[in-house]
Amino acid sequence: MTKIFFLLLVVLAFSSFGQAGETLTDLSSKLANVDTDGDGKTDLWRSFSPTGDLKEAKYDLNGDGKEDKWVLYGVGNTRKEADTNFDGVKDERETKLYNDDGMIKSTLEKLNQNKWEVVEEVEVKRSGQKAQKFLVKKFSAGKLIEEKLLDTIID
Repeated sequence: MTKIFFLLLVVLAFSSFGQAGETLTDLSSKLANVDTDGDGKTDLWRSFSPTGDLKEAKYDLNGDGKEDKWVLYGVGNTRKEADTNFDGVKDERETKLYNDDGMIKSTLEKLNQNKWEVVEEVEVKRSGQKAQKFLVKKFSAGKLIEEKLLDTIID
């Protein structure tokens, strides 16, 4: 989904940018509020840095006009927060850390009785360009319940 989102950004950028006198601010304002499902209502709100980098995206996932998912983009990390049951309270968050080679760690947390609990951590181990190992840890009630090391070859 992230790749599709960024592909859409690139296509929109090249199709609408380049008019005489158009600036990154003009482009950012065109891409800031979007109706992604064609119902005539904005369901994606984005904010950009002065250099045109995407800083934040907010989504209405159920069509009620309210934000249900938030994505914050930083240098070397992204943080997603969501209201998965649409009750107005953020109840899920995921943090991903990156280096020059890609993602190195992902942590998924869920709100349980007003406390955040880690439910899954994924660490990416690299040896060479193609081989990757994923250490997946699953938690319940704050306790490690499962740990797997997965080997994956990426061509």
